[in-house]
Amino acid sequence: QKMSKPIGNVISPFDMVDRYGLDATRYILLRHVHPVDDSDITWEKMDEWYTANLVNGLGNLTARIMKMAETHLDGPIELKTLPPITNRLMDKFYFQLALDAIWKVVQSQDEMITETVPFKLVKEDKEAAVKIIESLVWELYGIAYGLTPFMPETSQKIIEAVKANKKPENLFKRLEE
Repeated sequence: QKMSKPIGNVISPFDMVDRYGLDATRYILLRHVHPVDDSDITWEKMDEWYTANLVNGLGNLTARIMKMAETHLDGPIELKTLPPITNRLMDKFYFQLALDAIWKVVQSQDEMITETVPFKLVKEDKEAAVKIIESLVWELYGIAYGLTPFMPETSQKIIEAVKANKKPENLFKRLEE
């Protein structure tokens, strides 16, 4: 059913910002709402996207990586300026595809942690674990850099955490039932 003011099923972007925050609202609209075609969107779906992709996805990944870095690295990694990983897609206004590409990196980093288990490896082979953690931090920095045009506040929080070699406060609050 299409949204309509008389029916009363319109979702206000202001209500979305109140519920999810500005960066998360940008993410939901740019990744999950088609720019010109109809989109099937409900509060339940948005809650699911927010929780799965932001709270449990990007937020959890950032916390895990930066906690390992804070605990096991002597200091921040050396950083260089990166070109956004989504330049070609952004140039053509393919925001959904650009965010999909970033989330593939988020997923691959989660998989890398699961496969290599650096927080356990550090007890057996600290040098190898440190290299993995440094790689994870570097990729997280790349993710943050790529998110800059979509989620500038979140991107900045992650970049600051990487530069300080500290786990940030939770990036996204859990939704209350």
